[in-house]
Amino acid sequence: MQVKQHIRKKFVLDGNPSYVFDVDPSSHAFMNRRVFAYLDTGLPDGLQVDTRGNVYSGSVHVWNEQGTLLGKLFTGSWTPNMVFAGDGRLFILSEFKIYLAHIAAKHVPPLFP
Repeated sequence: MQVKQHIRKKFVLDGNPSYVFDVDPSSHAFMNRRVFAYLDTGLPDGLQVDTRGNVYSGSVHVWNEQGTLLGKLFTGSWTPNMVFAGDGRLFILSEFKIYLAHIAAKHVPPLFP
């Protein structure tokens, strides 16, 4: 796996609780595993990070980079994934619908061309 130089943290949101690791800048090894957050509903699937370091994950929970829950977006259905589509636009994908949330966040550009 190639890790870009500016990646300092790796989030693992595959269960409850979710974890965060520090990424060693020279070896790119994951180290210092710690609990990042707990989910009260849904399964964490899909992850987006905005320019402030806020983390968005399935169902859609929003945490700051310390793991404090900032809020939730309710759609009335299971929403396993989401993706930023430019600044202030978050597409939320459910089993049968696609939602567009206009939020006050800026997306992080992709790490590849």
